Amino acid sequence: MRLLLFCLLTLSSWSAAATNDAFVTFYTEGSLATYGVPGSKHGYFMGVIFDGQQSLGYLRRHRFMTLRFPAGEHVFSASYSGKHPAENSQLSLKLEEGKNYFIRAESESRGIHMVDSGKSRLDAVTCEIAHAELQKATAVEEKYVPKDVRDRLVQDKSLPECH
Repeated sequence: MRLLLFCLLTLSSWSAAATNDAFVTFYTEGSLATYGVPGSKHGYFMGVIFDGQQSLGYLRRHRFMTLRFPAGEHVFSASYSGKHPAENSQLSLKLEEGKNYFIRAESESRGIHMVDSGKSRLDAVTCEIAHAELQKATAVEEKYVPKDVRDRLVQDKSLPECH
């Protein structure tokens, strides 16, 4: 009886927490053809996504990951090196509970490919744009998400629906 009560309380508290969260889908679908081309703003990205100083996971082309976040202010960023990027590569968002957000990671190039002065860039996009761009994408494998973040990873292998 105690075990049943414990399970019910745990399940109900998890459900309550989950409905108070916001859901953010990070993805990358940039163009290989424009990667490294001076002035390009839509090259492909391959690297690490951050929330503040916390690494959320590694993304590569044709991949996405959806994570739960508490509502409130968040500062997301992307880095090729796995080190926290400069402030000019950050995207600040105020997340609202129960809402879905879609963030595209791309590269921006300002130099010649061999002497590239590029940076990563995050853009908030609509659900419809994300779905159109991710026709062939698959979910990131759990091994590319740090262990301390995996409990926030949405295990569904499909994109969140548009409402």
